Amino acid sequence: MDIIPTSLRDLFGYRAAFRCTTPNSSDIILGHGWASAGFNAQTINPTTPGVFYLIAEGGIPHLVKAAYLTDAQIHQLVDYVTWIRRHGDQAPIPLAA
Repeated sequence: MDIIPTSLRDLFGYRAAFRCTTPNSSDIILGHGWASAGFNAQTINPTTPGVFYLIAEGGIPHLVKAAYLTDAQIHQLVDYVTWIRRHGDQAPIPLAA
């Protein structure tokens, strides 16, 4: 018995598998057999936030790293964008790396 029925999973054209605890969990997201084919989300290092396997409809999984921002960086970005909207030009404040 599937935890997520294949018919439901296959409705999504794109699926992202972040770190999983077992190869079976990875297959539940990506589709049967991908973990044993080398696309196992269990192998993603837990110290690498934003890393996941992405599979598009009819494709093969790709290891992807999305941007990871800390809460402080998000707040600073919001402040910066708010300033720009109010003043209409770039603010003379540096953004944190």
